[in-house]
Amino acid sequence: MRKMPIVTTLVLLAAGTVQAEQQMNPAFQSIDTDANGYVSQTEASGNSALTSRWNELDKDKNNMLDTSEFSAFETGTPGETMKQAPMERTPMQGSPRY
Repeated sequence: MRKMPIVTTLVLLAAGTVQAEQQMNPAFQSIDTDANGYVSQTEASGNSALTSRWNELDKDKNNMLDTSEFSAFETGTPGETMKQAPMERTPMQGSPRY
C-alpha cells in the first residue's frame, strides 16, 4: 500500500524537474509553442539554424528535441558529423592538409 505514494512522488518530482528546466530556458519556451516539453520539427521550422542541424541534434530520433538536445544547439556543441579531422603535415609540402 505504501508503494503507490512513493511512485506518485517520484513521478511528480520528475515532472517538476522538466518544468523547471523549461522555465530556466526562455529560448526553448519560445520555440515550444504547445508547451509539451519538446520542440517538434513544425515548431522549429521558423529557425533555419535549428532545422539545418535537426538530424544531428535529435539524438534519440523521436522527431522532437528535449531540453538536453536543444541545449546542444544553443551551446553550438558539434555532433559527430560536424567534427573536423585533425590537421596533418604532408612530408613534401610541409603545409596543413584538411
